[in-house]
Amino acid sequence: MIRVLLADDHKIFLQGLISLLQSAEDLEIVGTVADGSTALQMILQMKPDIAVLDISMPEMDGIHVAQHLRDKKSATQIIFLTYHKENLVVSRALKAGAKGFLLKENTFEELLRAIRKVKQGGTFICPSIASELINYQLSKDNVSIKLTKRQEEILRWITLGKSNKEIAMMLHISIKTVETHRSRILGKLKTNHVADLVRYALRIGLIDLHSA
Repeated sequence: MIRVLLADDHKIFLQGLISLLQSAEDLEIVGTVADGSTALQMILQMKPDIAVLDISMPEMDGIHVAQHLRDKKSATQIIFLTYHKENLVVSRALKAGAKGFLLKENTFEELLRAIRKVKQGGTFICPSIASELINYQLSKDNVSIKLTKRQEEILRWITLGKSNKEIAMMLHISIKTVETHRSRILGKLKTNHVADLVRYALRIGLIDLHSA
């Protein structure tokens, strides 16, 4: 059972979301809140698997909630469900540690897919946001970054949510070798964020928008 907390200050939207999620047999809603400060407190206390947050909320916005949870090394994974689609906002949200980003115009099925994928260790960015973000990042990234074929192979599995142990078993190499390649990949891309790895993998065609 996936334990989910919802945070949104739009009551009608929140009530509709609760009704929809309650129809999923593998989800349990453990709490609902209408402001960021209370969301942070409840997440730290209840430790849900997933917190679905709006960005614009009273008292504390969703990005600051995510930053506080990241700093406290919370195991709860964050998915943003919002009207905000500006590249800078999306980039800040992902750097704050979010593993999912959807728009309120997306379908309920996409939200369910995001929750399940993030629970399994993956990342989910809705296709419209992902494509825009790639173009935005291209204007900032050093396009001369080059990875070896083995590093590209390992990067692909990382972005699909596989652990070092799983990657080692699939590629028939040691966990230490995977860890070394992973460290070199992060060094070349100058990041510690999985979201940045996903963007790069999308950009060079290692994964597509549906597998990201």
